[in-house]
Amino acid sequence: MRRRALVTWSAVLGVVCPSAAGCSIVHRAVSPSASASSTAPSLSAVVKARYVSTVLLDNGALEIDPPGGAGPGISASRAEAMFRAADAVEGDRGFAIFGLGVATVSTSVAVASAPSAPGTATTGATTPGASTSSTPASSTTTQPPSTTTTAGTAVTQAGVPTYDHRLAWVGIVWDAQPCGPTTTTHPAASHTSEYIAVLFDAHTGHDVLAYSSAAATCGSGRQGATVRRPSELVSVAWQPVAPNSTAVHATLSACSEYSGWTQMSGPTSATQAVEVVARVPYDPGCGSTSSHDVIVDDVVPLGSNAQAQLPHAAVGPVDALHTLAAS
Repeated sequence: MRRRALVTWSAVLGVVCPSAAGCSIVHRAVSPSASASSTAPSLSAVVKARYVSTVLLDNGALEIDPPGGAGPGISASRAEAMFRAADAVEGDRGFAIFGLGVATVSTSVAVASAPSAPGTATTGATTPGASTSSTPASSTTTQPPSTTTTAGTAVTQAGVPTYDHRLAWVGIVWDAQPCGPTTTTHPAASHTSEYIAVLFDAHTGHDVLAYSSAAATCGSGRQGATVRRPSELVSVAWQPVAPNSTAVHATLSACSEYSGWTQMSGPTSATQAVEVVARVPYDPGCGSTSSHDVIVDDVVPLGSNAQAQLPHAAVGPVDALHTLAAS
């Protein structure tokens, strides 16, 4: 089972990670009126939750410009929580920025399917104690047929939102990984970096898009940039199906899927809590408005009269992004 350490960010994101022990938030001494420059993402690109320089990726396939005096319809704190709960950025990242900007994404970028997670969950009416997995359920997404082209040509596909000079909240994470082992006598000569951006319409919080940059593969060429609709990782309410049972029952919203459960820190340092996580579309498009039930078996901390002592984790968006020192 995994333990998730929550890291709290302010809405103003400039992240400095001197060590793997943690990060600190700083306000960058960059004037919002400074002239824009075209650069890869950097910590200085965002000041007071607004982009102050132009970010370009993949020869302009993704462009984020300063927003000028434009104002959003949803708050920075709400948009930040949505960004940090996106499955596209889940896990350990070296660097991250988040702010308001004017976003453009090329329509020639290929559309990728959402990632799948291993494991199963039993849905609907299930016999308590039936054998099901506590690992994440398989992720399924409805994607329209793609258009195929010859090798080396971008694949275009409908079904994702369009960003053409649209005011957006944009969060970007990235890592720098050495190509091959680094030793005192043979330092790694080159690195590979991949940027992942999550874009939200700044007025509505909808039309959510995840952009993955083209990435070097350490001597074997480059993979092309892709876009997809990400999902939000949300902690949902659950209850045991029976006394001393290790199975739990949860009701998921329309179009969402069971993702997994985790044991995490509880209300005090001496307690642990169980969190059941669902993968919820930011923009539901499955055609259903009905909730559905899941029963997840083998939630190990339960059972053996432990139910009364094991608290329920808080419900709501999961803080899934961990910003650590870069490798």
